[in-house]
Amino acid sequence: MAPSGGTPRRSVLRPEGGSAATSPQPGLPDLPALAASYRSAGLCVACTSTVTGRLPGSVELTAYRVAQEALTNVLRHSQSGDARHDVRRLGDSLRVEITDLGPPRPGTEPPGHGLAGMTERVAACGGRLDAGPLGAGFRVAATLPLAVAA
Repeated sequence: MAPSGGTPRRSVLRPEGGSAATSPQPGLPDLPALAASYRSAGLCVACTSTVTGRLPGSVELTAYRVAQEALTNVLRHSQSGDARHDVRRLGDSLRVEITDLGPPRPGTEPPGHGLAGMTERVAACGGRLDAGPLGAGFRVAATLPLAVAA
């Protein structure tokens, strides 16, 4: 809300007596810490990355969020205690692939919006998401073009 002068009150934009917490969005350098957090939750995550240097911020954030959601799905929906997470550059795109080799957990909670959300996020970057059964397990693979605005 704006006071009668038309300028927004500071308290609307920022909490009184403090500053809004700011931190950079997660990206590829944060993937090892993400994997470690899933390991502490009981999932054995093997990570492979051949990517060096920084990429456009939107690509890094999308890659991170896809990995985060896919690993969450392994914890929720798979009998496997193992997951593989592979990140590699393929020409002018980034490939992010998460697989688990276990069958689905019987009687798990109903499907949510994770795959739809990942599909939308990847499409917003001009990329493509492929997800589906892989033998007894499941695979999520995002291909993200690197020629996007950072």
